[in-house]
Amino acid sequence: MEGKIIGLFLIALIGGLAGGFGLSYIIYQPQVQNLQNTTNNLQNQVTNLNSTLQSLLNMSGAGVSNQVQVSGTVSITQTGTIQFTNLVGTIESSVPITNGKYSILLVGGQSYHVYVSIPGAYGSSYTLYVPLGVTTFTANF
Repeated sequence: MEGKIIGLFLIALIGGLAGGFGLSYIIYQPQVQNLQNTTNNLQNQVTNLNSTLQSLLNMSGAGVSNQVQVSGTVSITQTGTIQFTNLVGTIESSVPITNGKYSILLVGGQSYHVYVSIPGAYGSSYTLYVPLGVTTFTANF
């Protein structure tokens, strides 16, 4: 008799466990599936936003991200280099002066220290403000 009770208890225990797991699967599986779908949708949206951001960041040229094509002439030299440093001290770029002319892409709405370097001689320093809202700007030194 004790064996029957123990056997009945084990059958009831295993049946209860199986029923509990089955019932929880039936109840929670749609919610889990819904969360997985929501997570996948969010991941796709983040991927699309990152792709859009990267394409915007990879764009270059005048007018993009307040960039201004700055060009002009340098009267004191035919050849050399011209260096542009923003007020934070970051060297934006150094470009060659060819036949007394230069051209560079800078960010509008910022001031720059400009240093004209002449081979075999001292250079000259200037200050330049590049206006915001334009795509081209002429600055002669």
